[in-house]
Amino acid sequence: MSPDGRVIVFSSPRTGNGDICQINADGSAPIRLTNVPAFETDPIFSPDGSSIAYAREAGGARHIWLMDRDGTNQRQLTSGRVLDDVWSFSPDGTELQILRSPFSTGLGRAGGFATVNLRTKDVRKLDAMLEYSSDGKRVAWYAINEGMKRNEVWIMNADGSERHFLAVGLSPRFSADAQTVLYSGESSVADPGSDWNTISVDGTNGRKLGRMLDPVFASDGKHIVYQTPGFKRELWKMDIDGTNRVRLPAPAGYIDFLRPCRAGFILKHVASDRVGDIYVLDTAAWTVKQVTSMQ
Repeated sequence: MSPDGRVIVFSSPRTGNGDICQINADGSAPIRLTNVPAFETDPIFSPDGSSIAYAREAGGARHIWLMDRDGTNQRQLTSGRVLDDVWSFSPDGTELQILRSPFSTGLGRAGGFATVNLRTKDVRKLDAMLEYSSDGKRVAWYAINEGMKRNEVWIMNADGSERHFLAVGLSPRFSADAQTVLYSGESSVADPGSDWNTISVDGTNGRKLGRMLDPVFASDGKHIVYQTPGFKRELWKMDIDGTNRVRLPAPAGYIDFLRPCRAGFILKHVASDRVGDIYVLDTAAWTVKQVTSMQ
């Protein structure tokens, strides 16, 4: 969803090419923004909503592209024999974090993290993917401690000051007020459901929340939305302290995608034909509304 909450961008399977499309948040006025033979996916808005970054795949390679909000001024940011995936913008919108894997026809690929400057197109390797707080003032990440053979969550101010170890775990996520971090206590994000925890940014108030799949802080700062493990993923909410757990009225079946947005959350529900329908979870009323169908 755009930062102003007005439109949603997505990759549509209708043409067979994964063209990037846009639709109003209420499901009206669908527009195709790209129309090329190459496959395109994973569009995200810049923090100011003026640009859309996405991945375009052709000739076995995948590169990052950028376009204006209305689909004009499409330009390529990365190049080479690589497979690049969109991750997130920096808070100031000058850089884009990406996942980069070497070009390969094999089944196994060893990927890494990088950031690309939107103005110069310079790509810089990262040791870890950075998770920014919503106000851009704090940064969290996880790194492998080879000596102790464990994953560690670290945190610091965005200017690099007050850097300190926070917890053993991975996949840190900030609460809306940037005072609490949600993180997985297990060693593999590939596990279909991990033990998740919260902890204050000063290392106090650690709390175990239990086994969940892809928990995310709601923008209201009071709740966490998560899925139950397994193929039939149920959607639940709970208070930030782990109490008052309530199942939400999401469609039955496989929820493939859950991302916070201005209105609450966007989720993609996958039907038996493996085509996803887009829904918006309104965290003011805690209702779920279908926005568009990919049928």
